[in-house]
Amino acid sequence: MAERETPLPAMHDAFDRARGEDMDGVWAYGVSWLLLKRDVESAQIRDGLAEALAVVEQTGESPEELFGPPREHADALYDRWVTDGQLVLAARVTSWRDVIGLGLAMSGFFAVLSFAYLVVRGELSSETVVQFVVIALVIGVLSSVGHALWERRHQPRGLSSDTPADLRWSVELTEVLRTRFAMSGRRVRQIVAEANAHAAEAGRPVAEEFGTPTSYAARFAPDLRRRSRLTAVFFAILAGSAALSLVDEPSWPSAALATGLGWLAWREHRSSRRMQDSTAH
Repeated sequence: MAERETPLPAMHDAFDRARGEDMDGVWAYGVSWLLLKRDVESAQIRDGLAEALAVVEQTGESPEELFGPPREHADALYDRWVTDGQLVLAARVTSWRDVIGLGLAMSGFFAVLSFAYLVVRGELSSETVVQFVVIALVIGVLSSVGHALWERRHQPRGLSSDTPADLRWSVELTEVLRTRFAMSGRRVRQIVAEANAHAAEAGRPVAEEFGTPTSYAARFAPDLRRRSRLTAVFFAILAGSAALSLVDEPSWPSAALATGLGWLAWREHRSSRRMQDSTAH
């Protein structure tokens, strides 16, 4: 039962036990984290790691020797799932309660980073801790709410029971590709038009020809580079807004907020550039 509730931690423990090496579990955790950042469904990550675990148990060699560093294996699994049309993305956050929960979780992460920063700087005090906790709370919740608003912007509207089946299918596919796969409007229109043209040529409804919009979307790779660019712009705007407040009233909290948001924007920009370079090669 524990494995069903926490499949990935159970799989990481299995890597630890396979050869009695803790670093094997660290390797598995690294692969999991990199794939979770790409919104891959946890059960699919578990299945991918299970394949690697079987080889480790059979050969007695370390997973890094067999499959390379975590990033290399995560990329290999992701590319294979995309090529085979088997990529399964995690379920979206659908309620505002979940959005706030995710925001608070992100805030906790930023609060830990802030605490470490204060310890290193030797500025730990009750006042600074409160200030940085508030900053972390603002960053985490605003990030989560901003992402939720972006997804809700592209949710299907105006559909009813009288809406033609092919139109409903096309609208749902558009929503999946725009929000879950972060594709541009132009690319989404092209995919939807090609699907409808192919179905019309075959003389069959699109749902009968291609299955559900979600299963059809799995044939395509999410535009991770575009998503990173959009995320970088979002954080850059927030950082700029926080920096403007320093002009009228300089303060440590505002400076820390602007710095933290700027760092997030820079990190996403680097991620986008890294994906651009890998595509070019």
